[in-house]
Amino acid sequence: MYKSLFVIFILLLAGACSKEFESAPIQEEDWYSDVYEIHENYTDFEENPFLLVHEHPSSKFWIDADGASFAKCRRLLLEENQFSPARIVMTEEFINYFNYDYEDPVEDQAVAINGEVSDCPWESEHRLLRVGLKGNTIYQETPPASNIVLLVDVTGSMADENRLPLLKKAFRLLAKNLRKVDKITIVTYTESCQIVLNGENGENKESIYQAIDNLEADYTMSDDSGLEKAFELVNRNIIEGGNNRIVLASDHNFLAGMGDIDQALQLISENEDVFFSVIGVGTDNASATMMERLADAGNGNFEYLADEEDARKLFEHEFGSLFVVAKDAQVRIDFNEEVVKKYRLIGFEHRRNFSGLNYANEDYAGEIGSGQTITALFQIETLSQGVVCEVEFECESMLDHGKYQVEYEILDEGMIFGEASSSHRFAASVASFTMMLRESQYKGNTDFNKIYNWAQQSSDYDPFGYKNQFLRMIQKAEQLSN
Repeated sequence: MYKSLFVIFILLLAGACSKEFESAPIQEEDWYSDVYEIHENYTDFEENPFLLVHEHPSSKFWIDADGASFAKCRRLLLEENQFSPARIVMTEEFINYFNYDYEDPVEDQAVAINGEVSDCPWESEHRLLRVGLKGNTIYQETPPASNIVLLVDVTGSMADENRLPLLKKAFRLLAKNLRKVDKITIVTYTESCQIVLNGENGENKESIYQAIDNLEADYTMSDDSGLEKAFELVNRNIIEGGNNRIVLASDHNFLAGMGDIDQALQLISENEDVFFSVIGVGTDNASATMMERLADAGNGNFEYLADEEDARKLFEHEFGSLFVVAKDAQVRIDFNEEVVKKYRLIGFEHRRNFSGLNYANEDYAGEIGSGQTITALFQIETLSQGVVCEVEFECESMLDHGKYQVEYEILDEGMIFGEASSSHRFAASVASFTMMLRESQYKGNTDFNKIYNWAQQSSDYDPFGYKNQFLRMIQKAEQLSN
């Protein structure tokens, strides 16, 4: 009798559980979000709103061209067949992952400005404003001497093939570009930090290659300050007027033995003559927001290496961008109230201050490398045609170490989207794609098929094939959405 009652009880319990699961099914996106809250640690953010020009006539923001967000999302789409959580999708990093065919600055100009206005392809009642910048290309031909310190995490988690082994391939590409006037130092950190190379002449390729090849992951915890040691060595080998730079490479242990993020930020900020770049690797535990803060504090870039193609992009195809021509760079857009009613800066959300209205952070500013292009897009509602805005750019020019300022007016002449430059149309397709990925309230009337056509028809300038990768991403996104 008791056995019969027990069986009935179990059946009733199973039925109740089944009904409960039917009434509250597990949402795939909820599960995915929870996983990436842990493993892809980006800070969430709200998209920039529309601002009325008579209330906010200027938009000031500091510029940047990090590529980590695009590389991570590309990996998720093309390799794992998954959409990225919205907080990973940073529009400005997607747009500025690509090369744009902008006119070179002349001679002593650190940076040249260009821009145009067309129809907004996803919102017919609005216009699309593009502001483009390009750094002087002089250092691509005659770069200054470099003093580079590689600060490499070799803790146990770095043993995976897409971490330390991938970094070793990337560092070999970097070493290939070094010359007799250059110096390279390698510092590893795990239970203690170790100096693998110290100020090695860039011409000694075999010694450098051997040191890189011998890097191995060590299954111990990091409790020593490799960061302090890296700054000690970069300053010991300092090159006056040179490219003095620390490159921190890690999957998650980005503090390199420092007690907390504030200590690390203070150390980096105090060394104003040293650029500080961060490379993230691996598919999990990447504290991306913190890594980007470190790079921003050191006037450096934050990149994510998903594969060897990213390594070639950073240390081969765009090696010149590691030589900064414009430091502490900020842009201010002064809108013409007689022509523009309201505007929205697309992207750059995490480069604003706490007021949420002025996009220039008082502590940090951006940088532009030699030959590097930067693009910003604004969606605007206009009252008439005419001068839309005046762009004011200022920085410290690394060409003569003086203050550099330039102004540029952008005119709206009623151009339709199809008549705009290929750079304008391609940047617009990238922005629209990110709004689709984020399921943005501002995405307007668009779909992946339209975005693919815009991108395909404007991909004529693609020296390294990155835009072709983007076309594959759009196709994959459309497949997954169906």
